[in-house]
Amino acid sequence: MRKRLIEIVVGVIVAVLGAMVVGWLGLNGPPASGQDASTGQGASTGQGAPPVDAAGEGAAGERPATRRTPGPGSRPVNRLVMDDGVNTVTLARLEVTRSGRLKAHLVYQSHSTGPWTLTCPAPGPDLQSSHLKLHDGQRIYPVSTFCSAERPGETFALRPGEKLNSWGEFPTAPPAGTVFSLTWYNIGTVEGLTL
Repeated sequence: MRKRLIEIVVGVIVAVLGAMVVGWLGLNGPPASGQDASTGQGASTGQGAPPVDAAGEGAAGERPATRRTPGPGSRPVNRLVMDDGVNTVTLARLEVTRSGRLKAHLVYQSHSTGPWTLTCPAPGPDLQSSHLKLHDGQRIYPVSTFCSAERPGETFALRPGEKLNSWGEFPTAPPAGTVFSLTWYNIGTVEGLTL
């Protein structure tokens, strides 16, 4: 009788462990084998990440909780937000911080023969003036910007040929592989961004 009880307990333990392994593989998928040499990260959606289409949707029946947060690091973008023929604003790069925040780095460049006057809003309105728009329409507003942190409510000018490095820090980075846009004040929007 005691031998039979031990066989039943061992059988239950083996069955539970087997179900856990199958469940883990079903939710997370098998580990990815490819590594991107430039970033040390897995293929475009990250190691072990589910495939994501251009609209940011996973495979049928997949739960959003399985989407991967992009790894920390800087990603070059170099896309124009604005070019009025005299001055430019460029989204230079996107940086995912170790804490999972997204920092957008922008460069204002004066190409004019005279000064380019810029005005930073007060902190309250400033933090509502720019946003990320995710594939599902959700908007994420910055928690800090160059203007709110360094020049709140100030008006200043860039001299001809001068550059200004600006930035906006958002509380969270969009999931890896999903498409999003950045609207920067009333200056312009950059579409089709991914991490």
